[in-house]
Amino acid sequence: MPVPGRAANVGAYTPEANLGIWIDKALFGIHQDGTTYAWTLASLGFGATVLMGALGGRLLKGPLPGARKIQILLCAGGSCLLAGWLLSYVVPIVKHIWTSSMALWAGGWCYLLLALFYGVIDVMGFRRWSFPLVIIGANAIVAYMLFQLIDLKAISRRLFGGLAAHTGNGADFVIAAGAFGILWFILWYLYRNRTFIRV
Repeated sequence: MPVPGRAANVGAYTPEANLGIWIDKALFGIHQDGTTYAWTLASLGFGATVLMGALGGRLLKGPLPGARKIQILLCAGGSCLLAGWLLSYVVPIVKHIWTSSMALWAGGWCYLLLALFYGVIDVMGFRRWSFPLVIIGANAIVAYMLFQLIDLKAISRRLFGGLAAHTGNGADFVIAAGAFGILWFILWYLYRNRTFIRV
């Protein structure tokens, strides 16, 4: 949709000519967060993504046999990927503003990965390797919020900056891995002390 006050430029997704960001600027004015992320219009896509997750969780908690659950997840994943790909010819897949095609594309991959992990861990019973993932999942909200509230990369630079300096092009990876390791250790500590924060 063309942005008011601009020449009709159908299919424009730049920060200056995209409806999602224009709506945010119109609603929030000087209180906009200063990023080029869209929130108001994109919240429809976020909501759809949350609903897809809720449907997947409801399926897994339901009474159907494991093999049937995997079939449904695989069909849902393939259908979402196909729908997202087809829709991308009309609405491009843009993560930055979480377009509807992006919601379908991401949801499709999530359903396929959910089918894989559910099949391997719950149906086939290979659980031991998944412990590091359990630590993250047990306090997923804390994991998300810590990255927003604490500059873990700055802490990682202080701790691992010397090592990163000797890795050339791998420096960014070392810093990111260090930040993730710090986060994981905090989550492990919470898990060990049976501290879980949920909504």
